[in-house]
Amino acid sequence: MVSERHAALWALVGDKAYEERRYKEALYAYGRSTSLNPDKALPFRSKGQTFYTLECYEEALAAYTRAVELNPEDSSGYVGQGHALRALGRYGEALAAYACAVQRNPESADAYYGEGQVLGKLRRYEEALAAYNRAMELEPSQEAYRYGKADMLSELGRYEEGLATLAPLIEVDPYTAALYQRQGHLLKELGRYEEALAALEYARRQNPDDAATLVSMGETLAALGRVEEAEAAYERARELGGE
Repeated sequence: MVSERHAALWALVGDKAYEERRYKEALYAYGRSTSLNPDKALPFRSKGQTFYTLECYEEALAAYTRAVELNPEDSSGYVGQGHALRALGRYGEALAAYACAVQRNPESADAYYGEGQVLGKLRRYEEALAAYNRAMELEPSQEAYRYGKADMLSELGRYEEGLATLAPLIEVDPYTAALYQRQGHLLKELGRYEEALAALEYARRQNPDDAATLVSMGETLAALGRVEEAEAAYERARELGGE
């Protein structure tokens, strides 16, 4: 049918706009596509992804939910639904969505990653670590999965293992602030304060307004007896909304 062909063309227009980060144009195109062919799941899923990128989580959830209704065997729709629910703080429902995704596709690394994030929020650290491990088994090159695993190891007090988890990333992308912020925190917890401070100072140069980095810097400086510098770091962290 002509309407189906036009719907497919509008979906392609939306994909192009999304790739080029023209998100409002992408939403318009996906909207045209779903209007012309309301029984096609993929444009709804794409609309959900776009809303999620724009941090419009209620709208993302509605779009992903419609995609799941239209194609209940597509694991990606459930993953998107889980991400939106997680962002809305609806953790129990998010876990249920990720479980649906894994049931349909046991090799969905993104579902395990989302599950790990939710379990971490719920302080179920051992379970979160298992989820991140599974995600890494499926897609070992994904840096976000490794960061998540390192964070859970830190929460469990397994600091050396956390450092070992991060080590491969230094070779792959040695200039990332998030990497050095985590490394600095782990070194601090191990009492290796000079090394921790060097890592945190590098992270701060890359991202001067990260409150978590400043809090860790304050703790490290205090442990080194550099009280005035520690107080300055804490004060700046408070200005940025840190604890």
